[in-house]
Amino acid sequence: MPKLDFKPTSSLTEGKDTTWGRFREFGLPSEQKLQDMVEGSAPGSGAFALKEEELIERVLDGQPTERRQEFTRRIQEVLSTHCTTDRESYLRWKHD
Repeated sequence: MPKLDFKPTSSLTEGKDTTWGRFREFGLPSEQKLQDMVEGSAPGSGAFALKEEELIERVLDGQPTERRQEFTRRIQEVLSTHCTTDRESYLRWKHD
């Protein structure tokens, strides 16, 4: 009888394993996705700095309503660890 392998094989390209990234759309936003949005390098993020509320609104757009609180907590946790704000409350990613 054949055995099922639930661990997908790696698809390393340019030093990144893209296998697990295919499933990211079903999970909470990654730190990298949030960093890209804060820094303006994410597709469709625009050229303007974001405030925390604006970032949360953009991430929640299109997400199931029953997971909004969970997404918001995750975003706030990442921002509190990796971001500072300027005088106008715009987010800045801390680079260590």
